[in-house]
Amino acid sequence: MKRLGKALAAALAFWLALALSGWAGPALARRVESSPRLLALYASGGEFEQNPYFSEESQARFGVPLDLLSPLGLASPVSQAELCRRYAQRAEEMAYLLCQNQPYLEYLRGEGTGLAGLAEYCRRVAQLPDNLTYACRYLLFLLWVLFLHLLLRNRPALYFGMGLLCLLATGFKLSGNLLAAALLGSPAALHGVAEGAVPPLLEAMLTFLIFDITLLSLEQSRLGRKLAPLYRDLPALQTLVATLSAAPASPALYCSRVERSLPHFAAYAKQNRSRRAKALRLQRAVEALAGPHTNQSFIRDLVRLQTLLPNR
Repeated sequence: MKRLGKALAAALAFWLALALSGWAGPALARRVESSPRLLALYASGGEFEQNPYFSEESQARFGVPLDLLSPLGLASPVSQAELCRRYAQRAEEMAYLLCQNQPYLEYLRGEGTGLAGLAEYCRRVAQLPDNLTYACRYLLFLLWVLFLHLLLRNRPALYFGMGLLCLLATGFKLSGNLLAAALLGSPAALHGVAEGAVPPLLEAMLTFLIFDITLLSLEQSRLGRKLAPLYRDLPALQTLVATLSAAPASPALYCSRVERSLPHFAAYAKQNRSRRAKALRLQRAVEALAGPHTNQSFIRDLVRLQTLLPNR
């Protein structure tokens, strides 16, 4: 029942991330489109702060873009974003019309651009909602993977799932989406899953993997420095085990002064009050040595303490 609950929570969180990205991408695109300067900087790759192709100057001097509205099936007034989207759909036809407007072409050359720049500008504007949806989906999928990690607390299973997704994405790419078409069937599913969901999910998982491995490495290094003094007590610990093993059945009860026999372990238990599960187990194992003990129970706790040390 608990596993079913986790599976339902993971599935619900995934679909929530997918739905939020589908809403957030177009919403952000509308915000960008409402700022002419930001839109021009994005669409021109930082070359222009204002749209040089469809400006008040180009309209007053050359009749562009007003002369394009009728061929594009638009009526004035129209937003620059919508104009660019329509132009991108019929770029070759519109370029042919503009080639007949030589003064406009001279104007574009004077601005350091041309019809190729216009086509690229409009293409980038047309792709803005999809690009922002992809970016939002990547960020939300990254949060979903983090949620999945916290929910499952099972790195091997999570890494195995990442490996399967990587195989699937690689198969889609190398087969030119032939594998995706065979598995998914419908064009809508092909576009939505193979192109819209799998790539950002794969990138999110790889990002999580990079940070997770890096943080694990740093944690292991930090833990190694913290536990290094404990290994100085290992010879004494092993000597105690060997000595007490000579009479394991002794019924006598006694309390041990851990700070004398194992001073570094005692210092660790006092100074490092961590809430982490592994650290808590080690602290409790040290505290358990105080007793009271028989030889047999003391040997058992000594061996348990030794097994809790990393790489020992």
